[in-house]
Amino acid sequence: MSADQARLRRLASSGEPFEPAALLRAIARQDRPTLQAQWRARGLKELRELRDACLFAHGLALLYGHAVTVLRGEREDFDFVLRRVAPDGAFEIMGVQLKELPPEDLNPRITLVELLARQTSHAPTDATLLVCLNRTGYIPDDLLGSVPVPFGELWYLWAATPDGARWCIHGDALRQAETFEFACPF
Repeated sequence: MSADQARLRRLASSGEPFEPAALLRAIARQDRPTLQAQWRARGLKELRELRDACLFAHGLALLYGHAVTVLRGEREDFDFVLRRVAPDGAFEIMGVQLKELPPEDLNPRITLVELLARQTSHAPTDATLLVCLNRTGYIPDDLLGSVPVPFGELWYLWAATPDGARWCIHGDALRQAETFEFACPF
């Protein structure tokens, strides 16, 4: 077991995990126009990141057929930790670093290739890089794996429908990637 994996196991056992669909349903019950108007406010950054963590965990749970819980909060070089119980009862954990390709109206100059290129300066890690694609339009599959990054895995998350009712995850883009579409649980 690597030092990163040992540290992850300590982190995963130190926090209180929660089930992601519960948070996604709670967000969906909020007044939608008010929440959308304030969604980019600095005070909601943690909630936005937590929502992305929950969407990713929910998608992985549906993809793999096992419940995945989230341990929130930044811990060392991870933005959040995902945990699932393997069939043999052991914990499987994934430390995740979250990055965002922001909407074009917030930063039209940054591209996905530039965002990924910025990640190449990181020291090699077992952590997973999750890139939330908050852009409209088509992103070709070959672009999703075009820049090698020093992370253990590379995944993408994006809304498949404008209303956020359906989402996609794509990964592991460093290996044999697949795209999985799923419904948001609300």
